[in-house]
Amino acid sequence: MNIVFFGTPTFALPALYALNLSRHKILAVVSQPDRAKDRKGGLLPTPVKAAAEKLGLNVLQFDSVKKDGVEPLKKLNADIFVTAAYGQILSQEVLDIPKFGVINIHASLLPLYRGSSPVHHAILNGDKTAGLTIMQTRLALDSGEIILQESTTIDDDENAAELTQRLSVMGADLLLNTLDQIERGTAVFTPQDEKEATYCGKITGFMSVIDWCESAEKINNQIRALGGSAGISGRLVKITKAAVINEYLPHFSDINNTKEQVDLACHCKLGEILPGCRLIIKCGKGALEILVLTPAGGKSMTGEDFMRGLK
Repeated sequence: MNIVFFGTPTFALPALYALNLSRHKILAVVSQPDRAKDRKGGLLPTPVKAAAEKLGLNVLQFDSVKKDGVEPLKKLNADIFVTAAYGQILSQEVLDIPKFGVINIHASLLPLYRGSSPVHHAILNGDKTAGLTIMQTRLALDSGEIILQESTTIDDDENAAELTQRLSVMGADLLLNTLDQIERGTAVFTPQDEKEATYCGKITGFMSVIDWCESAEKINNQIRALGGSAGISGRLVKITKAAVINEYLPHFSDINNTKEQVDLACHCKLGEILPGCRLIIKCGKGALEILVLTPAGGKSMTGEDFMRGLK
């Protein structure tokens, strides 16, 4: 089929590469306008634009695809549009252009987590399973019919970037399978159950601020999903990796716990460092060992190196 591919971040790259190697033809690639800048202030191409140009593909960029893209897209005479984290909402006029409409790669098991940050919210909520949906795009947010889905287990220590990368690779194969079914006329379009729909909004900086009154497990999910911002021993830090220690008393020291250490730990306040050589913080329930962090204005370091600096 003749395809126009819409995508902007690295999540869309495996699908783009898979399409380029397939028997389908990419007529053009549509990406968001360049906004990121290098150190000299020059504009950097979006990841999808940079990849498409290396592949020798025609690249289109619209400040507003609804206002500026309709006529250029009509001239391409595409059979279908494929979107993967493009970043702009398509109008009905755009959706109606290709013969087979528009299909989208969405990083959740719809109708769960409609919206812009499904992977982050799946980890934030402590989900054990994530997945992908190839759906027919409709005007309402992520509400179109489901064509194919694939699920995967979320590893206990997997962060949002790692899970996103895994899902993007899975999405490439699922996309090609979907296109084959649509072309053969065997694709099944299953309406979503609106009663089961959940929504997730954009990620904000405030969502990464840690409240040590929460359980260690919940805080660890927050760090895996968003990174964590907190004050530790009077220093503002960004936490990038941690581990839950529910039974933390045996972990105070690399040697043996003395009665004084145990008594001290029992009287530690929430958010304080527990006695010992490792950076372990008392939480509302359990404790959290900080494995990797970056102090404000400093470089990334291990929790043990941070502790040595305190001493």
